[in-house]
Amino acid sequence: MPRTAAPLSPEAEHLALLQSYARLQQRVTGWCASHAQARARWEAEQMRLRGEAIRWRSLHAWAAHDLAALQAQQPGGPPAAVAWQGAWAQAEAAGLLCATGCLPFGRAWATAKGAGAPVLCALTQTSCVAPAAAAGSPVQPPAAG
Repeated sequence: MPRTAAPLSPEAEHLALLQSYARLQQRVTGWCASHAQARARWEAEQMRLRGEAIRWRSLHAWAAHDLAALQAQQPGGPPAAVAWQGAWAQAEAAGLLCATGCLPFGRAWATAKGAGAPVLCALTQTSCVAPAAAAGSPVQPPAAG
């Protein structure tokens, strides 16, 4: 005949349950701590990549601005592309301001004079140029006219 274990006293059963609960709580605490560390690493990497994207957008905008200035000094006047490059550099700079100073703070610089009125940038007093596309998407050149 198989042997059966003697029933535990209520105190011993309670102690066994508490020990089991303590082991489970230690596992869950360890899991939560490891996931919190992983999330902190991911958020730090995300912030670093955001900064890198802003840095490259800034460098690209400054390079376009410098190129437009150099081409404007060429004898015979600037080529037609210079106006587009200057407009692109201005749009890129405005987009950079939006991405770093306005959009992360709930469109802090965007103002509207009333219901249905166009949204204006409080810095430039022009129409809001908050990018609808992802950061780094190219600005389309103006239509030839």
